[in-house]
Parts: sequence; C-alpha cells; structure tokens
Amino acid sequence: MESGATNIITLHSRKIEYRVTRSKGARRLRVQVGPRGVQVIRPASRSEEEIAPFLRRNEAWILRQIERAEELNAIFSPPHGRRPAILFRGESTPLRIVHSLHRGGQNQIKLQNGEILVLCAAGCRTEAARSLENWLRKEARAAIRAHLAAILPRVKRSPGKLYIMEQRTKWGNCSALGNLSFNWRLIMAPEFVLR
Repeated sequence: MESGATNIITLHSRKIEYRVTRSKGARRLRVQVGPRGVQVIRPASRSEEEIAPFLRRNEAWILRQIERAEELNAIFSPPHGRRPAILFRGESTPLRIVHSLHRGGQNQIKLQNGEILVLCAAGCRTEAARSLENWLRKEARAAIRAHLAAILPRVKRSPGKLYIMEQRTKWGNCSALGNLSFNWRLIMAPEFVLR
C-alpha cells in the first residue's frame, strides 16, 4: 500500500478531507473513519474517478462516523482549563491520559481513585480513544451479564447469544432467535437506565 495526498470532497455542505491509500490486495473500495480522519482504500484495479461517487453513496455513514470520532476526540482535548471527563455509570468521571516511555504492549485502561486512567504504551498503534471505547464495551458486557444473571431465572429463559453493539436508534433488542443485542453506551447511563 502507498499513501496518497490529502483530497477534499463536500458531503452535505461540509468539506471533508480524505487520504487515498492504494492497495494491491484490496478487492473493493473501502472507507475508514477514525481519530486520524478519513481514509479510502483503493484497489489497484479501480480508478481514482470512482472514489468521489463512492464517497457520495456512503455520505450518511461517513458523516455519522466523523461525528463519532469528533465526540471521542473532544474527550481527549477538552476546552481550555477544563479537565477531560466522560459519563460512566451516570456520573461525570475524570479522565486522565498518561503516555508511557516504555515500548511494547497495549494501552491499558483502569478505574482508580474515582477517575479513568488511560495508560498509553509507547509505540502502540491503537489510538487511546479506541482503547477507551473497547474498555467501555467490556464494562458494558460485564454489567449487562450481571443484570441478566439476576433476571433470567425469573423469566425461565436463556438468550441464544449476547451481543454488545453500537446501535444508532435503540438501546437493545431481542431477535427471533433469542439473541440479545445491547448498545455499549448503556454503561455511560445511570444504573436505573441500564437495569
């Protein structure tokens, strides 16, 4: 893969910068949105002219992902003079980011002394925001499993599978197969909402 220059496209009256990465192994056009911006993966067999129509077809999804990335970035760069904080179990919880000088390993997240501590390992390729989201997902799974353990004996049913997802319009649902899906952001809500 080789990275290209920064390009600009207007999506829903908003100018979006994106980078194009050419890939010999890719089979189709793909777009990735994260803290570092928008990146289009272009197979060697596809032309540059196909990128703009592709981005316009996926405009709504791209803009939603950009908003999500901006929300996460706001956590790590709060307004001047304010300490970063996020909602955790319904409480505004201080967030502290510590960058390690030691190479190797993965980022670690800890809840200690009433704050969420993000320990960023030197050389780790995972963004701190992604590590925090993964930790929140694990916390949501643990909390939801605990609630299910209390509820399931009363209803005398067991779910097929348990999914922790990122639904945009609901907190959770049960499929016809009995699989339960919950929104990971429930861990940010007060306990009564999660319950």
